[in-house]
Amino acid sequence: MNHSLQKTIKVRVGIVLAIVLFLSLINTASVTNAATVISKVSITDAGRSYLEVEGKPFNPVAVQLRVDRMLWYGGKTLADTAAFYTDAKDQGFNTISIPLPWSQMEPTQNNYDWTWLDSFITNSNNNGLKLEILWFGTLVAGSGCSNFLPSYITSDTSTYTRHINSDGSIYSYNNGYDGTCTGYSFADADTLNREKAALEAILNHLASFDTAHTTIGIQVNNESMVNALACSQGGEWDRSYDPETTAAYNASGYTNGPAFAEHQLAIYQNQLAQVIKQSNYSVYTRMNYWCQNASIINNLLNYAPNIDFWGNDPYTAQINNIQNSINPSTKFLSISENSPYTNTPYLYLAAYDKGAVHYAIYQMAFQSIDGEGMVNLDHTWRPHAAVIAAANHQLAKEPLLTTYKSGTDISYFYNPNSTSSETKSIGFDVNFSTTNSGLGVALKTNSDIMLMGLGGGGTFRVTNRIPNSAEIGYYDANHNWVSTGSKSVTNNTDGTFSVNVSGTEYVRLHYNNGIPAGPANLALTATASTTSNNGYGLASNVNDGTSAGIISTDNPGFPQYVTLNWNAGQSFNAVKLFSNYAQGQAPTNWDIQVSADGSTNWTTVASSGTINWTTNGTAESKEISFNQVTNKKGVRIKINSANLTWSHYAIEELSVYNNNIALFAIPSTTSNDGQFPTGNVNDGDPATGVVSMNNPSSPQYVTLNWGTAQTVSAVNLSSTYAQGQAPTNWDIQVSADGSTNWTTVASSGAVTWSTNGPTDFRLLSFTPVNNVQGVRIKINSANLTWSHYAIAEIEVFN
Repeated sequence: MNHSLQKTIKVRVGIVLAIVLFLSLINTASVTNAATVISKVSITDAGRSYLEVEGKPFNPVAVQLRVDRMLWYGGKTLADTAAFYTDAKDQGFNTISIPLPWSQMEPTQNNYDWTWLDSFITNSNNNGLKLEILWFGTLVAGSGCSNFLPSYITSDTSTYTRHINSDGSIYSYNNGYDGTCTGYSFADADTLNREKAALEAILNHLASFDTAHTTIGIQVNNESMVNALACSQGGEWDRSYDPETTAAYNASGYTNGPAFAEHQLAIYQNQLAQVIKQSNYSVYTRMNYWCQNASIINNLLNYAPNIDFWGNDPYTAQINNIQNSINPSTKFLSISENSPYTNTPYLYLAAYDKGAVHYAIYQMAFQSIDGEGMVNLDHTWRPHAAVIAAANHQLAKEPLLTTYKSGTDISYFYNPNSTSSETKSIGFDVNFSTTNSGLGVALKTNSDIMLMGLGGGGTFRVTNRIPNSAEIGYYDANHNWVSTGSKSVTNNTDGTFSVNVSGTEYVRLHYNNGIPAGPANLALTATASTTSNNGYGLASNVNDGTSAGIISTDNPGFPQYVTLNWNAGQSFNAVKLFSNYAQGQAPTNWDIQVSADGSTNWTTVASSGTINWTTNGTAESKEISFNQVTNKKGVRIKINSANLTWSHYAIEELSVYNNNIALFAIPSTTSNDGQFPTGNVNDGDPATGVVSMNNPSSPQYVTLNWGTAQTVSAVNLSSTYAQGQAPTNWDIQVSADGSTNWTTVASSGAVTWSTNGPTDFRLLSFTPVNNVQGVRIKINSANLTWSHYAIAEIEVFN
């Protein structure tokens, strides 16, 4: 058959196939389940994505190794590359990403050479690394390059249709080290089927050779896009004008060529990913970009479900650029390539904070053709490598770092200032301060608060009860805690405790009876109003539990007020104010005022004094505590002055608390039946409690001891089935040293309980007593229907 006749048949048959292929692909955008799933993207109960490898969460700390360029241009052999895997392991990486050129695994049609791939797998496995294959096929930077494609593809212009520009020229350019790079038609079934066959061969080989399941992911082509020249040189961004594409375009209903090309890209990539998903070695799939737009992303979201996630190649050291690169709602879950910048630890935490499941550094070995690297070709470390390696080794101590986040149970501290102080929440407030550019991570589980330092480390100040134990250590591969020593905890005597954590320490704070719940934020149930608002946000932003906030009108006169009202009376003893860019726009002096009816007779209960804010970026907070007030329907902030750098003041959030200082005390009791730990009496959970021995004599005592001076003004006692087992008469006694000279400050008198089921309580308030280290309940009598008394919870307020 002569060439011209062959081309004519190809075109005619191709037009029919293109139409059929396009129409069928539109209806096949669905995920195909495989028989064997090695890795996948999973979702926490809170909706956060994370990677799962062989049924366990996995946080890839990845680095790319350009074996292709080391062999082709670096003068190395395949055997030489083995030492660089060891370098990666030594530097704390757990995953290595390596390009696999199509030209190397299928040098001639249907003849496969696994030399390179087997080397990747063996060297990774020998060093305890996971492997991520970067498939270099038809879409390396938007085109197929001669060094990466088999010669049977590049030399056959009749079978494998090229991308034709609108002027009739072939989309092609010379990319130096990668060779001649040519665009291939997205509508050509021959090219697609050959690439799918190559991927199928890879997956079949992995199923038989990689029995240790070292390979955990495949990037479906590299820097995929419609047209690299349009991105880099301002060339044409359009569909191909080859006959197959033109036929598919005419049948599609599209009237815009570029939009059609973006749609084709998603369908083409989905077909390649589907091969991976339906194989007997199914792994997570991803894509990366350095040139994309909203239309491409929308097409991928709608027509490429077999691609698990994607990410940018931002090449930036800017924290805000990293944050903007991650968007879980659009499946941007990866920093796919980024140089090993000296501030990489900050970039790690910024990405994780926004929901990233994958971060990869480019690259392992420094080569002049590629720029930055972690090590030189002689295996000496480059200057910035030590900082990154130290962070990698720290992150490795918490294998579940990116999977914990559920609501507010993990916070990352990565303020780039050399000295900074930030307060964030993990269900209760945690402040992290540093004087030497340190970073931190705070998270909680059911029974533990975990504190990690990176870089210079810093001091964590936690608003919660002092833990039962504190240890330095790490989690092993099965997430079993391994202790390497004890850690000291400082009681701040104000309802908080502090822990100094260095950049090489990971600290576990353990609670025998579970972490006490933090105090409820009463502001969330109030109605907010303000005397000054610029109209861009509702007054309710100030107490909605988010960072939305309110902004005043420009150049406000003082005083100004922000008021919270409740329908029913509330008891509380602390108000916290949050502000962003506080040095420029936060209030600097305010009073806290309360009202019984929420509108009249406002009384000042506390004043901030002059506040000097320390940050001008991340939200900062100031909490003002005061003697507990009861039965108040209103609280307001009287703002006397503010920073007005931009002519206005701004408040991100107001929180109102009834801080229960009993949570931070050590309890003891003179009568306990032994079935319920004494710690239940002040663990913040009324569903737990303590039970006395049968037929106890009177009086009996329940004592709370802080070891440091407190101010006390109210004590609340609660009990379940109170008519059958609650105390009926008790005194509140205090002691300056917590053990001697007890003084009675309040008495319950005879108490008649009204319920015999749900928890009921009695609050005794009294004139505030200062410098108290101990409070005890002297139980004079109790209901003993079942021979014992029971206390669900004791709360103490200052």
